[in-house]
Parts: sequence; C-alpha cells; structure tokens
Amino acid sequence: MSDDGYTGPATLEHADVSVSCDVVITGFFEPITGRYKWYGRASGSASASDSASGSGLGGLPHKGVVLRTPHGTAETTVSDEDFWGRWRLQGFGAPPFPRAVVGADD
Repeated sequence: MSDDGYTGPATLEHADVSVSCDVVITGFFEPITGRYKWYGRASGSASASDSASGSGLGGLPHKGVVLRTPHGTAETTVSDEDFWGRWRLQGFGAPPFPRAVVGADD
C-alpha cells in the first residue's frame, strides 16, 4: 500500500446541488482489475447532514457525484452514512488528489 491520499476541504456536486465538506480519502492500484481504486469519508456541516434524504450527503444521489478538491476532480459514488455522520465515498481511475510515484526515491 502507498502513501496516496488527501485530507481537507472538498465539494460534492451534482446538477445544481453543491455541498461543502471535509474529506479523508486514500487509494491504491488494484492489480487484479488494473485500475486505481480510491475511497474515504466525507463529513459536512450540520445543515448538510440534516438535509440528507437518505440518498447521500445533502440530498445528493448515490452515483454520478463529482468530488472536487484543490488538486482535481473525479466522479464518485456516495453511499452509507456511519455513526459519526460521515458518508462513504468511492471511485476508480484518476483520483482528485496527487498520487505517489511508485519506485520514486525520496
């Protein structure tokens, strides 16, 4: 496993809905599928969590949500809420954060 990841502010967007949140995301190259997999959790303001309609953070749908960080954007799936009010995020392909270079000397 590598040190790929991002912790900080982000925005979840779908159609005309935009929700500010804080995310903790990480990822790794999945050799079986040949794709990069990334995942994590998003926590929003109390108003964003209160407006959740069971379909995702701030009423966002489960799929087709764009996660935007200061480093980039990527499509994500938003799913189940944990006991702490954080929503699960997951995506495949280029993540919305810089990736470590495998084999690079530090």
